[in-house]
Amino acid sequence: MFERNKISAVILAGGSGTRMTGDIPKQYLEIGGKPILNYSVDAFESAGCIDEIILVVPPGKVEYCRQNIVERGNYDKISKIVEGGATRQESSLKGVLAADSASDFVMIHDGARPFIQRDEIEKMAEKLAVSHAVIMAVPVKDTIKKISPAETIEETLERKSLWAALTPQAFKRELIIEAHKYANEIGFQGTDDASLVEIMGKKVNILKGSYLNIKITTKEDMVFAEAILAHRRGKN
Repeated sequence: MFERNKISAVILAGGSGTRMTGDIPKQYLEIGGKPILNYSVDAFESAGCIDEIILVVPPGKVEYCRQNIVERGNYDKISKIVEGGATRQESSLKGVLAADSASDFVMIHDGARPFIQRDEIEKMAEKLAVSHAVIMAVPVKDTIKKISPAETIEETLERKSLWAALTPQAFKRELIIEAHKYANEIGFQGTDDASLVEIMGKKVNILKGSYLNIKITTKEDMVFAEAILAHRRGKN
């Protein structure tokens, strides 16, 4: 009888929201009457392929998150709330190490991406049957320019080979731990988890995602988020 992979989800909600005005970290701001972070947690909670959820929050925000996110959502799969580190990379590693050691894979997601859907999570889980590293991404639609320090154009990059990385990103648990160890040894700081695996020379597969899976970073993104939410509620 086939036994499915055990998957832990790590949701990174440790950002300070420095590009957003106000004292509340962006992941705790509300859209549609609910904190941004709850939307991501809802999706992973509802996905049958996910066995547990670890939340990584800013230092000093564990109890705040417990009261305002966990208790508000009445979740069953949240196993731990851990404090993040000084960088996204440190926070990611803390989340991965907090995952159940019996898990085969770890799926890492930015808590500021509230529009990930259950079916997308489940498609990624299916992809893990044939790959040890998979990320969600979309082809870029804009023309991308490489510029110099003086802000002049050096090169126009070939668009058809460029994809924008999203989350979730999923990895064999042992692989992503090894990648973090290697990155720390060589002093490499990546902007996503896949880059840590890439610098070891390992292959990372792509799963095409949705352009609606936006990351909320600026005030303008909040406007887009409200529009996406209104659109989805209208369809339902």
